[in-house]
Amino acid sequence: MLVDSHCHLAYEDFQADLPGVLSRAEAAGVGRFVIIGTEVASSRRASEMAAADSRLFAAAGIHPNDCEGFVDWGALEALARQPRVVALGETGLDWFRTTASREAQREAFARTMDLAKAAGKPVVIHCREAYDDTLDMMAAARPAAVMHCFAGDEKQAKRALDLGFYISFAGPVTYKKNDALRQIASWVPRDRILVETDAPFLPPEPHRGKKNEPAFARLTAECVAKCAKMPYEEFARQEAENAHRLFGFPLP
Repeated sequence: MLVDSHCHLAYEDFQADLPGVLSRAEAAGVGRFVIIGTEVASSRRASEMAAADSRLFAAAGIHPNDCEGFVDWGALEALARQPRVVALGETGLDWFRTTASREAQREAFARTMDLAKAAGKPVVIHCREAYDDTLDMMAAARPAAVMHCFAGDEKQAKRALDLGFYISFAGPVTYKKNDALRQIASWVPRDRILVETDAPFLPPEPHRGKKNEPAFARLTAECVAKCAKMPYEEFARQEAENAHRLFGFPLP
């Protein structure tokens, strides 16, 4: 059984066909799903969905591109206490897009890490063109964490691992020109690897250009398993155990 460690099933993209989405995922061998919040509304919806379905778990967070002027920390703190909320995030730094100032992003990131540590839960890290700055802040705070949709270089991957963090691979690891990312996937310790879809974004090959969904996590996992020179079923068991260890949810 594989875990999709990062998907946005609380988005409207999935509401009309959620049973079908989950059914297709289970047919592909994906049996657990961590639904990621990007602001209070989607975080609350993710928590509600997880409370209603034993296959689903939630993360509550404020995306760095949505943090400018955010003040409703009480709502996020309340969500962090919910038993089906297994992580805080996604949060982090994004120097590629400029919808929020760097100061606001740093402030929100630091505060979310504090909330996660107080709740005893890990942090789901969004990082885009800001790996060194992100890792500097994480090194100071030392949360339990996963680097969502890792796209950094070898040095940054090693630093994240040295700090005790998990690394999650998404659809881009399957893209033809991403040999460098596949090389990283080949040596990341087996007990630190997660896979994800980031659905509805970043579909793996051969679905680029289409809406991503959790069933496609298998394609990413098959690619990473090949990089790691592991039989697929062994890799899927290991990845599920890793998700269980990080997020603390039970496996069947």
